[in-house]
Amino acid sequence: MNMFARFLGFSTFCRDEKFEVVSVSLFLFLTFFLFAAQAVGFMVVWTCFGVLFFCQYVRLDPVARNNVGERIAITYFLFVVMSCLFVLPFSGARGLSSVYYALNVALVFGIAHFISKRALVFYSGFTVALYLIQFVLLSIILLSPYLDPLGSIVEGSSSNGITSYLILVQACYNGITYVLKRNVPPWGMNVITFYICFVGQGRGSIAAGFLLLGINILYVLVSGGSRKRFGYAVVIIVALLFAVLKFDLLFSFAMKTNLARGFYDQPRIEMWIDYFRSLSFVESVVGGDLNGTIIGDFYLGNPHNSFLRAHNKFGVLYMLLMVVSPFGLFLKGNFGKEQIFMFLTLAVVFFRAMTEPILFPTFLDLFYFSSIYCAVRASYLGTESVVDGRGAWSRRDILD
Repeated sequence: MNMFARFLGFSTFCRDEKFEVVSVSLFLFLTFFLFAAQAVGFMVVWTCFGVLFFCQYVRLDPVARNNVGERIAITYFLFVVMSCLFVLPFSGARGLSSVYYALNVALVFGIAHFISKRALVFYSGFTVALYLIQFVLLSIILLSPYLDPLGSIVEGSSSNGITSYLILVQACYNGITYVLKRNVPPWGMNVITFYICFVGQGRGSIAAGFLLLGINILYVLVSGGSRKRFGYAVVIIVALLFAVLKFDLLFSFAMKTNLARGFYDQPRIEMWIDYFRSLSFVESVVGGDLNGTIIGDFYLGNPHNSFLRAHNKFGVLYMLLMVVSPFGLFLKGNFGKEQIFMFLTLAVVFFRAMTEPILFPTFLDLFYFSSIYCAVRASYLGTESVVDGRGAWSRRDILD
């Protein structure tokens, strides 16, 4: 594999850190939109790019086993892969798709492991990728002649999907920003994400975008400097006054979105109940079949829930491993404000994942697990080795 990477010239290309940042940002950008396309051809294209990208980092960063953070990351990865391999003999009825998903689980975790080791490059590439994603989505919103501009990106898709993917990426970025820089992410970036979600009209995404803004504001008010606290307090007061004075206008805008339907979703609840009722004992362990359920018959196999998707693909052990993943932030016993902030943002991701199949397993797992891996390593190495007191980077490649 190293010879393959050397043959393709990746090692030479990435010796310059700037080129490496470009490489990471473009790969994350492609990951977002190739997954949004929801087409088999695009998924195969991503897998090919992923293999090349993985080869690049195998060459640059051999696996290190000399610290606790690395051992935890590798152990978790092995448990996840083993949980996928365990169910493959039982998933013949679901065809070769289970094998493909298992291979991609290993590929996503491998890429997440290696790119998260180089914290500065990963964070810089993540930042560029998120700005590019927002720029493209804003351009589509402003230039598209359609009433549902985000829903027109992919034929047959909905704007709800795009906005839920964006919430996932924004939440992971917020969490890793606070862990690595000890500061809340740029408020403007979160406002843009909230605006895109509002235009997209999805109930869950609007609520999740609002929660992300609220977490940022809460942390500034609790632990920010006096100047920042004053600035945020002024903004909050002005926003509240505007909301009171223009309540009718804001309410009419909100009622044009899916918020008008409320947050209780009977069809989704019926899907989940019907799926779990259909399971035999063996299927409850290794994953069930969607054929013959409401999901398979009326919703084109879309479970509308990441955890139900996880169970369907690889059974209960895989699903539980995904559920406990955010708690890896506290394995060292660290309950500092950095870990709690990231845990709260991941809770927003889980809130969104309850109503959309955005994770477990999807290509977007790359954003999720690379952020967790980077945060866990930072916890074990100590955040002092990541940033200095002003939030500036103090070392290069600190996680090698």
